[in-house]
Amino acid sequence: MLGPGCADAFGPKAVRASMGAIFSVPLARADGPDGLPGRSIALAARAGAPLSGPLAGDVTLLVGAERTGLPAELLAAADEVREIAIHSESLNAAMAATVALYELTRVQHG
Repeated sequence: MLGPGCADAFGPKAVRASMGAIFSVPLARADGPDGLPGRSIALAARAGAPLSGPLAGDVTLLVGAERTGLPAELLAAADEVREIAIHSESLNAAMAATVALYELTRVQHG
């Protein structure tokens, strides 16, 4: 799910960085969390309870840019705000999503 202002997912640099995997993942654009599947969980630095699982049902993780994070209106509209329990200064969006998905998968599947 891509929000307003996201880079072109099919731009040459994005396709190269994904090693072509972008073509095997369904993408959609959305202006906000309304209509997204399941509960929306916004990831924000030092702004909520640590992300942990397992999570029941469908969940959509909202991940912002490294420098600016998620806009305040998305944080307010999300069902929950969680943080990644990590002791580094910051993570870029790809690494934040990777760490979050790893943690949820690790807890869910042992």
